[in-house]
Amino acid sequence: SIDIDFGASISLTSTVDLSDDFTLSWQPPEAFSCANCPDPIFQPAVSQTYQVVATDNPSGCTASASIEVLVRACEKVFVPNAFSPNFDAINDELTVFAEPCFTRLISWRIFNRWGGQVYEVADQAMNGSFIGWDGQARGQEVEQGVYSYQLVLERTDGAIREIKGEVMLLR
Repeated sequence: SIDIDFGASISLTSTVDLSDDFTLSWQPPEAFSCANCPDPIFQPAVSQTYQVVATDNPSGCTASASIEVLVRACEKVFVPNAFSPNFDAINDELTVFAEPCFTRLISWRIFNRWGGQVYEVADQAMNGSFIGWDGQARGQEVEQGVYSYQLVLERTDGAIREIKGEVMLLR
């Protein structure tokens, strides 16, 4: 058996000589970049048994190999609980850190202690180019204090993760 992180992929190589008129079938096909090629990319979405079946075309004889795969859940998202937007180049922006399986930030809203929204960003790719909150609202620095947030992220499989939390802004 093997363990693999959700969203990860590995290259597979069969040892069947396809010049001898063999046909391959990788099962279930949705986990493979191609269901019949000798060297597919394997990206399982669920824990289960996966297999390859080799068929000798002239005789119809088959041979198979299978492996049990455990797909580790992708749930880790981290938002720091404090930041200091004082332009010293250390923790000047509040940002979201997530596992690679989270591919899209659907929305992130931050509120002051009275419930007034001070920051909002929507529909951003989670590819490293995302820039977080700089501690300003409408071009003005907000005061030091505790702010709450609501964060909605999407994984590669379309699953939605909603997170609520608080952050301390220090000046």
